[in-house]
Amino acid sequence: MKDNIYCVIMVGGPGERLWPVSTKKRPKPFLPLAGKLPLIQEVAERIMPIFPKERILFVLQEEHKRLAEELFPDLNEGNYIIEPEPKDTAAAIGLASLYLPSDATMVVLSGDHYIPNGDTFRKAVSAGTRFIEENPKMLLLFGIKPIRPETGYGYIEADNLLATINEIKIRRVKRFVEKPDKERAALYLADQNYYWNSGMFIWKKERIQRLLADFMPKLWAGLCQIRDGKEKDEVFKGLNKVSIDYGVLENSDSVAMIEADFSWDDLGTWESLLRVRKTDEKGNLIIGKHKVSKTSECIIYSEDSQIITVGVSDLVIVQVGNNVLVAGKNRSDEIKQMVRMVELNPSGLS
Repeated sequence: MKDNIYCVIMVGGPGERLWPVSTKKRPKPFLPLAGKLPLIQEVAERIMPIFPKERILFVLQEEHKRLAEELFPDLNEGNYIIEPEPKDTAAAIGLASLYLPSDATMVVLSGDHYIPNGDTFRKAVSAGTRFIEENPKMLLLFGIKPIRPETGYGYIEADNLLATINEIKIRRVKRFVEKPDKERAALYLADQNYYWNSGMFIWKKERIQRLLADFMPKLWAGLCQIRDGKEKDEVFKGLNKVSIDYGVLENSDSVAMIEADFSWDDLGTWESLLRVRKTDEKGNLIIGKHKVSKTSECIIYSEDSQIITVGVSDLVIVQVGNNVLVAGKNRSDEIKQMVRMVELNPSGLS
């Protein structure tokens, strides 16, 4: 990997649908949801074979920096960019760009994605960085071929072929599609031109800064104040909370998509863990102490107490400390809403 190419890892939101395991104090990236390692550690191990540690940057909040330092004792202060408060991906990416050399190429990843095949992923990253080095005015994102009619992801409609690098195809993006209903998701699954928007990107620093200035001038003006020495915390309070997709990519006519040939998942709900973890003969996913009788298709997680179930099905049952969740497996959005409601009127959530 050329020495002007940097990897920026965004350590994002609290993963409210995974409460009470994922919280503001220890959010989803720091949890071993897919296996033995925390998701953020899996992300780092995937990219370390092609990025030296001095070119890996984490964008995270101050309260999570200690958690990262425990996982990565070989990194130093220069590897961390502190985001005063969560303002979505446009602000996080713009902030990270201020810390890079003028000729830098940015590989932007999420700190909580599940990608089991590291070799295939690194091959795609290498092809993508080469494309951007040769086409510096383009913005590149990773499109994932759908394997189910998913309603929780955004989609991309791909257009004509722009390049083939190391047998990996790169196509122009025709349009972005918001999270569809089940009927449209089924149509996209059958259509060879639709892909999941993974939220992973590659572009030149100067290009994304130029487009932030064009399409999000107020946000970019604030970032310029930080660049010029104004107090970061004060400026961040006034920034709009907007995704890079909505703020920039959907407004640009120079967006391309790499056809990612690797398995990918955004583990955002309890039910999503069923896609990456083994279940018992009754379809139960059980983590921790448990005794079950006539129980099927349940997700049961216990931090330190024994959970006993008798004659139930299709439930999520989670115990962490003094917090207990019991919900239907398909009630992820309602879990998120309840967590936010209780946070406004605290009564024990942590």
